[in-house]
Amino acid sequence: KAVPDHPNARYAHDMLGRVYLGQERYAEAVQELRLLESKFPDFRGMNNDIEINLGYALAASGRYAEALPVIERAIAANPENTKARDLLAQVRAAAASRPTR
Repeated sequence: KAVPDHPNARYAHDMLGRVYLGQERYAEAVQELRLLESKFPDFRGMNNDIEINLGYALAASGRYAEALPVIERAIAANPENTKARDLLAQVRAAAASRPTR
């Protein structure tokens, strides 16, 4: 268990998710950021980057359908967030260009 159950563990989960993103370990980033969301739902409102990072990790894993609502939540929470708006445009474009099976 890398991160203990403690009120301040939310920062550790957040940082570990960011580290995994930096290492392009997207599945682990998704897992860590989802854990952060479930254990500390109040933290999401304090830190809009969680949804952006989770959306990015999902998209980088090719999970566009899962990424879109996450990124849209980030924009709903902060409509002025250009980083989230840019990511949403990129994910929509990637999803549209993906061949259907």
